[in-house]
Amino acid sequence: MKSLAVLTASLFGSLALAALPLLPAPATASPLCVSGNLSEFIALGTGGCQIEDKIFSNFAYSGTGAGGAAAIPAFGINVAILDTPKDPGIQFSAPWSVGPGQFLDSLIQFVVTVSPGGQAIDDISAAMTGFGHEPNGAVTVVEATSVGNLGLRDDGGTVAFATLTFAPTMGPISVATDIAVAGNSGVAAVSSVTNRFSEVPEPSALFLLCSSLFALGAMGYLRPKR
Repeated sequence: MKSLAVLTASLFGSLALAALPLLPAPATASPLCVSGNLSEFIALGTGGCQIEDKIFSNFAYSGTGAGGAAAIPAFGINVAILDTPKDPGIQFSAPWSVGPGQFLDSLIQFVVTVSPGGQAIDDISAAMTGFGHEPNGAVTVVEATSVGNLGLRDDGGTVAFATLTFAPTMGPISVATDIAVAGNSGVAAVSSVTNRFSEVPEPSALFLLCSSLFALGAMGYLRPKR
């Protein structure tokens, strides 16, 4: 007959295994995304590339220029990969800068999907940097997605950051980012636009947070009153 110590160790080992989170089975993954220029991402096609458990695919682009400003080509837009845990994203950078009477517009499109076994997305944020205008130029970034829209601007009033929350989804989420700078009788510029796709917190993390808060509350309640 097994000793009590052996039975106890066996029982706790089984409970520990049962408490471990289920890991997703390996799936046929897209290649990891690597920073480069937009034309390289367009060449990835429908397969796209992956940042953590998020797949970015179906990149497309069109650009226009007017008033003597030359349209920015796809290879002239740099794409930086942001692999922040639980908050992956992508940043587009280019010299969107115009003078009086000039205009530039870049429409960047892509699709985001959660790979099998990944964490659902419930938040999209957009931000721009390196922007400005004088005296009546305008910078506008209109971002239309399949789960809602975001807008950024610098045209007398400034909105440099925006967040969109929605019901958790595995996607696909289509994104169309229209970056426009108009000089009018002045100048305008923006150097980068960033998107991040935050995921739903894991149940285990929420459980630990709630447990910690409950324990702290209980300690305060049980502390002897002076």
